[in-house]
Amino acid sequence: MVVALLIVQSFAAFAAEQNKADKEVIFILDASGSMKTNDPGRLAIDSIAQLIYTLPSNYNTGFIAYNTDIVMSLDPEASDARGRILAKAETVKYADYTNAGAGLALAIEMLSESEAVEKHIVLLSDGEIRMANEAETQQSELKYQSMTEKASQSGIVIHVIGLGTEMEDTENSIFAAASVTGGGTYYT
Repeated sequence: MVVALLIVQSFAAFAAEQNKADKEVIFILDASGSMKTNDPGRLAIDSIAQLIYTLPSNYNTGFIAYNTDIVMSLDPEASDARGRILAKAETVKYADYTNAGAGLALAIEMLSESEAVEKHIVLLSDGEIRMANEAETQQSELKYQSMTEKASQSGIVIHVIGLGTEMEDTENSIFAAASVTGGGTYYT
């Protein structure tokens, strides 16, 4: 009986280790009202779908959408759960303000708790950080900058995909996260 119990526990530990991904990526979508203009065809969500399905199976993937607050958050899951992430992402509506600081903070929190050896964030945004007033905007911008630094110190790489005319300026503060962490910047 003891031997059988040890074998079952060993198998459970082995199975858990086999399902553990060594890489994680969190996709962050700017779901603010300005995206209605800069992504009227909701191509950002199609891009996330294409990126998720091209990742190898050793990547766990998660998803965050933000506007004034976090509107959707899905912790990183194994590759067989990617369809669930996309189904949820398709329900996101573009509305309200743009709190990029909150979106990046949650992604950093998720990845900080992870044991993955490689950690990435892919942010799709039209480049604005804009809240209801100047004080809230400044607070979100400062949080975004501090989370960028935390990502850099933690070995988390941030890639930024820019949408719309705001992102034509590669000096945009949203793009800074990629240069600070060694990630790529892309503009569509």
